[in-house]
Amino acid sequence: AAEYADWQDFYDPTVLHTIELQVEQADLDALASAPDTYVSVDVLLDGVPYSNVGLRLDGNYQDHPISYDKPSLKIRLNEFEPKQEHGGVSRLYLDAMHGDPAQSTVVLTSWLWQQAGMQIPRAALATVSYTLNGDTVFLGLYASIEWPDGNYLAHHYTDASGDLWHGDNNSDFTSGGVAFFDLEEGDGSTISLDHVWEVINSQSDDF
Repeated sequence: AAEYADWQDFYDPTVLHTIELQVEQADLDALASAPDTYVSVDVLLDGVPYSNVGLRLDGNYQDHPISYDKPSLKIRLNEFEPKQEHGGVSRLYLDAMHGDPAQSTVVLTSWLWQQAGMQIPRAALATVSYTLNGDTVFLGLYASIEWPDGNYLAHHYTDASGDLWHGDNNSDFTSGGVAFFDLEEGDGSTISLDHVWEVINSQSDDF
């Protein structure tokens, strides 16, 4: 079993992690009917067992349901057990890397940005499988990406206060696109986001 001193060890890009999920048929049925709702499962992270862990699907559920293909996944160790974490990590985003023939682009680009001194979510590779009724289904190779949350702020910044926003495919710095940012941490004021798009649209050099 692997033990991690801190979050940086878990996101070491030179290590291939193993994530083994223990699921019941009821879990698969629940994910099929409500893929963005967490179900409780057990998981082995590099041989370290955790119980009552939150699991949900992410991305295009119709094309990649867990019972058929290789879906992207979100895991929250603290969804049902508030203090549960793994080496300082409580939330995992497992990107299935559809559309990436190299199966390494996310991890490589994250590492390159880090070398350039940028504060960017780290990433490592992991194999993911699930066991149902004694049978193991190997889902494949994933990019395990650091989730931008309160832990991310504490890990990367001396001052972890302030708002943290997460954008989806529809978010950008236009008057309409700002509305698609989701608040991860903070008080929820959009003043800072509004200011960014106002500055961009004014074509001002004053940031």
